[in-house]
Amino acid sequence: MTARTSKWDIWSSAISPMPAKRSKSEHDTAVRHAENLRKAVLAAEEQVKRLEYWSNVKGMADEDALVHAERLPKDSAHYARIALRD
Repeated sequence: MTARTSKWDIWSSAISPMPAKRSKSEHDTAVRHAENLRKAVLAAEEQVKRLEYWSNVKGMADEDALVHAERLPKDSAHYARIALRD
């Protein structure tokens, strides 16, 4: 151990070695790859939101549910079906 190297420097480099130096093109490729992954995750999250929405709509249609059943006129055929079902 030289005067310039402390015990702390040796210990910290042993537990977290510094990454090898990258060339500019390797760095640019890694940045582009990371950005593409981020965009893919955002697109997947958006797709999941759309699928959840349409799944909820399908569930409501399967159950013959209305979002605002209270707005339906009492003499409508749909209201009669709901009243008979309950």
